[in-house]
Amino acid sequence: MKNIAAKMVKIMADCAYVKKNGVNSFHNYRYTTAEDVIERVNAALVKYNVASVVTPEIVSMNDAVSQSGKTEHLAIIRTTVTLIDCDSSETLTIVGLGSGADVADKAVAKGLTSSLKYCYLMSFAIATGYEDSESDIATDIRNSPQPAPVSKPHIQDEGEAVCSDCGAPLTPGVLRVSVSKYSKALCMKCQRKQAA
Repeated sequence: MKNIAAKMVKIMADCAYVKKNGVNSFHNYRYTTAEDVIERVNAALVKYNVASVVTPEIVSMNDAVSQSGKTEHLAIIRTTVTLIDCDSSETLTIVGLGSGADVADKAVAKGLTSSLKYCYLMSFAIATGYEDSESDIATDIRNSPQPAPVSKPHIQDEGEAVCSDCGAPLTPGVLRVSVSKYSKALCMKCQRKQAA
């Protein structure tokens, strides 16, 4: 494992940061695309003579009815990637999980894309700036026991959420709490004002 571990360190250095080029205009946020992550990782793998064999597996496939009354297919995918050092024949296995939902036939494809993207992001410790895929504000609001009108978080050019009252930058945790409590993006200072 000594040879492939040394190459992993070099690959991690080459892939340390991937910029957010994707834009979700409906929910008003930027994100790192799977294409950008895979392209960066693939270039580093080739550079250091490491092959990859991707093996996806459907963990579960279920149907659920959305709030709009449409039946959505939800696929949970486990992707196993075997990395092979072409110089020493050493191997290393990494695993990622992802999910995809779609009303038509794209749930599995979305899950595959998500699982491979997050397998690479986590295994190579790739930074993307402020992004917390588990902080899905729209889902949190939908599942909140007290539905309320929600103002979308303000997003700066670099994709950072900011307070809708004063413009201060927000961490994912502060944003999540603020939206669940006050139905809008507020910094801690402005949350205290709301609570007073």
